Amino acid sequence: MSTSHLLQTNTVNLKTLMGNGRMYHVPPYQRDYSWKDENWEDVWIDLVEMEQNKVPQHYMGAIVLKQDESPEAFTIIDGQQRLATLSILILAVIRRLVVLANAGSQQKENLERANLLRQSFIGTKDPGSLTYSSKLRLNSHDDDFYQGTLVQLDEPASVRALSDSEKLLWGAYRYFSEKIDQKFADSDGATIAKWVDQFVAVKIFFIQVSVENDVSAYTVFETLNARGLELTSSDLIKNYLLSMVATKGKGDLQHVMRKWRRISEQIGARRLPEFLRHYFNSTQDYVRQEKLFRKVRETVCDGAGAILLINELEKASYSYRALASADDDFWEDFPGASEEVRALTLFGVSQYKPLALAAIRKLSAKDVAIVLRDCATLSFRFNVISRLSTHELEKRYNEAAVAVETRKIGPREIRRLLASVYVTDEEFKADFAVYRRATSTTGKRLIRYILCRLERQKSGADIGWHSTRSSIEHVLPERPNTEWERVFNEEEHERYVARLGNYALLESGKNKDAEQLPFDDKKSIFAASQYELTKELSQYPDWTVEQIKNRQRDLARLATAVWRFPD
Repeated sequence: MSTSHLLQTNTVNLKTLMGNGRMYHVPPYQRDYSWKDENWEDVWIDLVEMEQNKVPQHYMGAIVLKQDESPEAFTIIDGQQRLATLSILILAVIRRLVVLANAGSQQKENLERANLLRQSFIGTKDPGSLTYSSKLRLNSHDDDFYQGTLVQLDEPASVRALSDSEKLLWGAYRYFSEKIDQKFADSDGATIAKWVDQFVAVKIFFIQVSVENDVSAYTVFETLNARGLELTSSDLIKNYLLSMVATKGKGDLQHVMRKWRRISEQIGARRLPEFLRHYFNSTQDYVRQEKLFRKVRETVCDGAGAILLINELEKASYSYRALASADDDFWEDFPGASEEVRALTLFGVSQYKPLALAAIRKLSAKDVAIVLRDCATLSFRFNVISRLSTHELEKRYNEAAVAVETRKIGPREIRRLLASVYVTDEEFKADFAVYRRATSTTGKRLIRYILCRLERQKSGADIGWHSTRSSIEHVLPERPNTEWERVFNEEEHERYVARLGNYALLESGKNKDAEQLPFDDKKSIFAASQYELTKELSQYPDWTVEQIKNRQRDLARLATAVWRFPD
C-alpha cells in the first residue's frame, strides 16, 4: 500500500478542526475519559504561557482520524482525550458568558456570543427537543453524561453516583470553569469571546492524520505510540481486537468488552502490557514490548480470531494474577508451588512468567510445582547472586515455554533448554562468596530467606523464612563502637558490614542483647542459639575481615547444594 493511500497529513488549528460542519465520534471500544488534574493543568499552563510569551502557536500533537461514509464525519482513533478536554474548556467559557448574561451584564449580546461559540465549537440546538447536540460524541460509557449534562451546562443530580470517568469529565468542567472565572473576573463578554475566537481557536494546532480504513489507522496508531504518545500497548491491542468484532454485531462487541474488563480487573491496568507480552511469549517466538502490537495484528485477522484470543487471555489472566501472590487460592490445586512463587516474588523477577503460563496450561500440577522450583533456583543463581543481563534469559525462557506449548515437554527437557543460562557451580560459588546486601526492608527479607534455606540444608530444620520471628544479627555491628573500630577501619567496615558472611539468624530478643558487644561477649549468645550456622560462630577465635571471607566461602559451598537443578 502506498503512503498516499495509507494516510494524509496536514496541520490544522482548533477552529478548522471543529468548524465546517464536521462531526466526530469515539468508537464504543475506545477507553473512557481518563485525563486528570495534572493533564488539565498542563493544558491551562500551556495557554497561559503562550499568551504571556506571545508564542505564535501551540501544538497539541497528532490526532488520528478515520473518515466515515459521510465526508464530514470522522471516527477518532487517537486524540479523544485532547478533543474532549478542549471542548470542555469551550463549554466553561460559554458558561461564563451565560452567567454574565443572567446577571444582567449585556444580556442579549452575551447570550448571542455564547450561542456563536457553541455553534462554532460545540454543536447546535435541536429544533424539536430544544436541547443542544454536540459535534463530538464520546464512547458509550461517557457520552450520555457529556451530552446530557455538560453540553447542556447542567449539574449532575449526584456527583457520588457518577462513574469514575464521568467524575473526571465533571472535574475537568469544574477545573476550567474556576480558571475562566478567575482569569476573566473583571472582564466583559466581548473580551472573553475574543480570547476564544482570536487566541484559543487559531493558535492551538494539531497534526491531523487522516486514514481510510481500520488497518491503516492502527498502523499509524502503532507508529505514533512508539514515539511516545499516550496509549500503551494494551490500549492498542484492546482497541484493535474490538475493532475486529465491531462489525460482527453488538453481542460480539459486548462479549469482548466484558472479557477485557475482567482481564483488567484480574491483572490491573499497570501490569496489563507486561501480561500481554508474557502471554504471547508463552505461545510463540520471542517478541519485545515495542513489537507486541504488530504481533497481535499479524496473529488476529478477523473477529473470530479476536474472540479466540480474548478467551485465552482471560484464562491466562487468572494464573498470571496468582504468580504475583503465593497466598492466592489458585495454588491450592498445585501442592508445593506457593512457596516457590513466594521466593520468585521476593526476588522481584518476571522473566520466568511465560514458561510458568505455558506449564500451567499444559502440565500436571506436580510438574508445575517442579518447574516453578527450577525457575526459583535459576532466578536465584542468575538474577539474585550473579546479577547477569536478562536479555538472553528471556529468550531461553521463551524457547522453553514454546516447547511446552507445542510439544508438552516435561521438567527434565525444560532444564536442558535452560542449561545455557544456568550459572555453573563454580561461577555461583565465586559470586556468592562476595555477595553483599544491606538490610533494607527488601534486603532484610532476602537475607532471612537465604539464611533460613542454608540453615535447613545444614541442620534439617524447616524454618518458614517468611513467617519466622527470628532477627538478623550483624556480627560486625552496623554502628561500631570504639572497640570494634580497633579491628575494622572505616573502609573495611563499609565493605564488609553488609557481606552475607557477617549475618546470622538469632531468636527474637537475642539481637538486642548482642547489639554492639565485643565478639568475645557475643560468642556465648551465639552458642545458645538453636540455629546450627549461628552456633558455629562461637567456635571462631575472633572476628576479622578474613573470618568474614572464610565464613562466606563456607556458606557459598553450602549454597550450591541448596540452589541447584536436580542431576
